[in-house]
Amino acid sequence: MLSEMSLFREFGVDCNDNLTSKTVLFVDKSIAIDPMFEKDAQSCCGLIVMHSTNRTVINSDMKRLMDDKIGKTINYIEKDSKMVLVNAFHFKVEWKLPICRNSLGTFSTADGVKLSLPFLELWGPIKAGYLAKYATEILEIPLTICRLNLFIALPDEGSSIAELFRDDEKCACGALLNSIKKSDLEMKSIAVRLPKFRLEYGQHFDRFMDSQDITDAFSPNRADFSAMSTNFNNFRFALSDFVTKTVFELSEECSLTQDELKANTIEPQPSEIVEVSRPFVFGLTAQYDIDRRLFFAIGFIKNPTECGCTV
Repeated sequence: MLSEMSLFREFGVDCNDNLTSKTVLFVDKSIAIDPMFEKDAQSCCGLIVMHSTNRTVINSDMKRLMDDKIGKTINYIEKDSKMVLVNAFHFKVEWKLPICRNSLGTFSTADGVKLSLPFLELWGPIKAGYLAKYATEILEIPLTICRLNLFIALPDEGSSIAELFRDDEKCACGALLNSIKKSDLEMKSIAVRLPKFRLEYGQHFDRFMDSQDITDAFSPNRADFSAMSTNFNNFRFALSDFVTKTVFELSEECSLTQDELKANTIEPQPSEIVEVSRPFVFGLTAQYDIDRRLFFAIGFIKNPTECGCTV
């Protein structure tokens, strides 16, 4: 069984990159495989379709190399081939705010269990606010990748928001985060103590599309991927599955220079400390307009030692 991190190692992805993605086409002549969790090297061949990081631009030479690999791999494909296209992403986030200290803290899980966990403490100007409707404190923490921000929604202790999550967790998290308006947040000089956590998200698109009655891509009679190569054997083929996998983790690194750290550090102490020591909502967002955000990863973190994410 492959863990989510060994998945990247098997694919040859450098997990130290801040943002790494790789798309692989697995071809198996006899059995339907699930390369997200198991891999039989004797019965499948992997084709690297694309590998990029935030520092890589695909140029014409790389495109020719990719086309050549595709053309050679096409020879392995027969009418009864089982094929799985895997798209894997790895986000390792660095902070724009200075990390003042690392220390152990106590986190109370949704089950009432108290865990001693590593915490990061971030100091600096942070957008913060309070949503009375959800009895929830909101934090917007800037990240270094593109224009990404990390949203933390911390319900009050004993808040009835837990009842909302009980019915439909995905919809409840989305409704909470999407209800945040620009006017709800203001810049504050505070410190945030945040438990280190990693999230993983995976989806099998054949199952999702089947549930939506969208089956063309996985139907040999309807799908046509023969345009992948000019030397293809003139028959149609379909994917057995299309799987996505995303891993998000907090880094202990800050991108600021020493001068920037000195300018951004609050001295002697911030006026307020927010400790994220109980279940919270997580949202990873890109702001593409001054008043609009796109949340592409949302989760309810009941226990930072357990991974789980919805979109």
